[in-house]
Amino acid sequence: MSGQLNSVRALVRACRPELITVAVITFFINMLMLTLPLYTLQMFNRVFASGSMSTLVLLTVIAGFAMIVMGVLYFVRSRVTNEMSNKIDAMLGESLLRLSIKNGLLNNTARDAQGLRDLAQVRNFLAGGELPNLFDTPWVPMYLFLIWVFDPLLGYVAITGAFVMISFAVANEVLSRRPLRIYNTASVLATQEAEAMVKNAEAIESMGMMKGVVKQWRKMQSVVLSANSRSNRVGTFISTTSRTVRLLVQISVTAVGAYQVVNHSISPGAFVVANILMARALAPVDAAIATWRSVVSFMSAARRLDALMVDLPRMNASYMPLPAPNGKIAVDRLVFRHRTAGGIAPAILKGVSFAIEAGEALGIVGPSGSGKSTLVKCIVGVWRPFSGTVRLDGADVAQWNSEDLGKYVGYLPQDVELFNATIRENISRFQDADPADIVEAAKLAGVHELILRLPNGYETRIGTSHYILSGGQRQRVGLARALFGNPKVLVLDEPNANLDTEGEAALRTALTHCKEKGVTVIVIAHRPSILSNVDKMLFMRDGQVELFGPPAEVMARLAPPGAGGARPRVVSAQQGARPAGTEVAAP
Repeated sequence: MSGQLNSVRALVRACRPELITVAVITFFINMLMLTLPLYTLQMFNRVFASGSMSTLVLLTVIAGFAMIVMGVLYFVRSRVTNEMSNKIDAMLGESLLRLSIKNGLLNNTARDAQGLRDLAQVRNFLAGGELPNLFDTPWVPMYLFLIWVFDPLLGYVAITGAFVMISFAVANEVLSRRPLRIYNTASVLATQEAEAMVKNAEAIESMGMMKGVVKQWRKMQSVVLSANSRSNRVGTFISTTSRTVRLLVQISVTAVGAYQVVNHSISPGAFVVANILMARALAPVDAAIATWRSVVSFMSAARRLDALMVDLPRMNASYMPLPAPNGKIAVDRLVFRHRTAGGIAPAILKGVSFAIEAGEALGIVGPSGSGKSTLVKCIVGVWRPFSGTVRLDGADVAQWNSEDLGKYVGYLPQDVELFNATIRENISRFQDADPADIVEAAKLAGVHELILRLPNGYETRIGTSHYILSGGQRQRVGLARALFGNPKVLVLDEPNANLDTEGEAALRTALTHCKEKGVTVIVIAHRPSILSNVDKMLFMRDGQVELFGPPAEVMARLAPPGAGGARPRVVSAQQGARPAGTEVAAP
């Protein structure tokens, strides 16, 4: 179902049965709302005139039963809106989470979780009291018409008062639309900024950045507060004025009704009923003004969801399952650049081409900012290239479903993030895996003994509110996760950045094991000790491949002038895509 949804309007259409049910229940509730006016009218016309106690009892029983039925209908309507809320979450929650994670790959921030917050906003609006208020609004003309039936003069006064109230509701929408839109946008940005600051708490505290960070946040928050103050001023003025007008309208109806009673134009019972109906007629308009902020927030969230949901059909595209790969990787004229709000950023990768056979180990080196991490993210399918291809056993990585490809890939990113879950769940990638496979991966990463020393072993929960691992421990658990499931391709980005001597020895052992098992290994490293057993080495600079070939020859080529020895012959993979094995002398 979720794959067919690409807008909030389509979502509302999917909830049509529930909305129709709410509308029908609202119809009967508003019909039963007439019970009290009719009961009061019958008191004046029958009970007071006849003095019949049996009539009083009968009317009271009927009215009481009607009120009970109305209470049941209110309960049922609440349950229907709640079920509709759950249905919306079931249809969209999982897809939006997946889409937020996908978008987070490109933006590298938590801001894409805003889609889930917007979904909660839409869901809560539909499940809360605002939606029934909107369904009550169309019944205002009926109550005004009934007042007119009792007495035309009263009806004209009531209609005039309702028109004034509706004018205030329209004015509230017009005057508060822009301030509320600014407030909602600024509030979202301020929240995202605060989340980013909390995420960088260590840097803020250790480098004395608190004052500057707070100043930056206060600058953004001032926009939020300013827009909030403007919208509050408008809303408060409109709501207090409309409340005053409502009381004046009720007084006018009472005064005119009393005048008509004195002139014997209507009965005292009709006078009381007209007042009850007028209060009921104005209630939905008054509620709409009071809850307009929620309506505007709902519409803002709906617009953001519309913009986000456009990508749902693409994300839910079907992929034909491909056979298990051997691990041959070919990169052909790969170009990558970020897409930003202002257009397309400069290229990070500029026509990268190279190939390695299944079971080979490749070491990638180069200065910071040369595009090494970007390259491996494209290789494992985390980022999609702007142009060019990454092929695994001849198939473009983009043709793979990410969950299918993930079974054959082990990836250790430069910044290792573990989940707020148990060690077992982190290593097993949240699969219902055989404990022996989990232990095997941990032993291969050299972290098994360390895990056994934790309070609950493999069942130790880690995260900000649980046991906190050091940087080196996180990296070794992340390595175990990458090794889990015997992957065909293992990609490690700075795997020894936080490792001590013991950890680096375990890493070398793991790489040797993978090489013996025929796993294709790609390693980015600044410390050459970890690259001692690689078959090929690739040197990058400024988003391009300068050197590619046997490690000894590439390292010799990179040696400072005068280090001795002849200039060796290495492969230059930057001179266009060539079949594997073709060698070109580097200049």
